[in-house]
Amino acid sequence: MKNVLYIIKVVALACAAGVIMTILGAFPPLSFLYNWLVGHGLQNVWVGLMAGVIAICVSLYNMHHAKKKRK
Repeated sequence: MKNVLYIIKVVALACAAGVIMTILGAFPPLSFLYNWLVGHGLQNVWVGLMAGVIAICVSLYNMHHAKKKRK
């Protein structure tokens, strides 16, 4: 049961990070970067940046969870 709760938390964190990045992409300064990338046909770079932010958030949560679990 604890594993299911952990998985739900990780998925919720990833979704929240994706939503926040999407919203921030509409406001400066990230909107300038997003518009420049789209203007040059580099939408995949923006998707990669979003994936990187999500991966960092999930990795930091995993580190925090592992450290908390050891205590």
